[in-house]
Amino acid sequence: MCKGASVADYFQFMVAYRTRMIQGPYFKAVIDPVKIESFAGPRVYPIPIQVARIHPIGVEHKLAEPGQLFLPPGDRYLTVTSRAATSHGPETLDTLENEIDKIVTQMSTLLQPQMFMEEVYRGTLLSPTKFIINASIRPSELTEVSQPWLQSSLSDIKATLTPGSDLERRYSLMSRFYARSLAYAHSEEHFLLLWTTLEIFPMQATSNIRPLVLKLADILGRTEDDIRQHLHVGLLYGWRGKLVHDGTLPPIRGRAELFRRLELIVHSVIRSMCGLPYNGSLDRYWTDDHEELPRLE
Repeated sequence: MCKGASVADYFQFMVAYRTRMIQGPYFKAVIDPVKIESFAGPRVYPIPIQVARIHPIGVEHKLAEPGQLFLPPGDRYLTVTSRAATSHGPETLDTLENEIDKIVTQMSTLLQPQMFMEEVYRGTLLSPTKFIINASIRPSELTEVSQPWLQSSLSDIKATLTPGSDLERRYSLMSRFYARSLAYAHSEEHFLLLWTTLEIFPMQATSNIRPLVLKLADILGRTEDDIRQHLHVGLLYGWRGKLVHDGTLPPIRGRAELFRRLELIVHSVIRSMCGLPYNGSLDRYWTDDHEELPRLE
C-alpha cells in the first residue's frame, strides 16, 4: 500500500511508528495476517481522513475523504499491518486491530517497549476496491452560546464547588478523566474513563454500585428499585467487569446504547455536583423510546 509497491487489494489496518533506537539493516517479517516492516522514509500511504466527528443536525457535511499519510525522510519507521480478504463490517476492524496489538505486545516483550512509543498513525488503509473507514459520528443540535449566561453559569458552579472540600476534590479528579474521554470514540479507553468518574463519585472507595443507584434515585426523584429496573446500572457494571477481566466490550455495531446510557448517567451525576437541576435526559428509559443494552455473553 505504499508508493512504488505492488497494489494489494485487501481490507487493511496499519499502525505506524517513528522509531529512533533500531539500528542495522532494515527488515520485514510476516506472521499471517500481520506484516511487520522497518524502513527509512519517505513513504506515502493512501488513507481515509475523517473530517467530522460531530454531525450538526440539519447541516450537510462530509464524514471522510481520501487522503495520504506521508512519512518524511530523515527518520526510521516501523509499520505493523494486518489484512483480511473479506469483511464482516465493523467487527472486521476489531479483528484487524487486535491482530496488530498482539504482535506489538509480543515485539515489546522480545525487544523493548520504547520501539512503539512514537505512534504516528493508527487506522485503515485504502485499497483499490476494499477498504473500511474506522470512524464514528455523533449527531448534535446546533447551539448558540450567550456570553453573559456562560459567565454567570460558570461563576455559579465555581461557588457551588467550595475550594478544599471533598466534593470539589472529587470533582477535580473526575474532570481529568471525563475531559480525556471526549477525545475517544466508542472504545475501551472511552468506557473506562467514563466509568472511573463514577467510581470517584458517588461510589468512592467501593466496588458496590448501590451509592450510584441511590444518587441517581435522588437526582431523578425515583426509588432505588425503579432505578435498577429501568436504568440497568448493574448491567453497565457487568460490562465494566467484562472489560477489565476479559478485555471485551460488545461488537462495535452494538456499543451505541451502552455508551449513550453511560454518558447520560455521568452527565446527570456531574450536573448534580455542580448544583445544576436534573434536565430529564434519562427519562427516556421509562418509555419505549430507547434501545436495550447489549446482554452479557
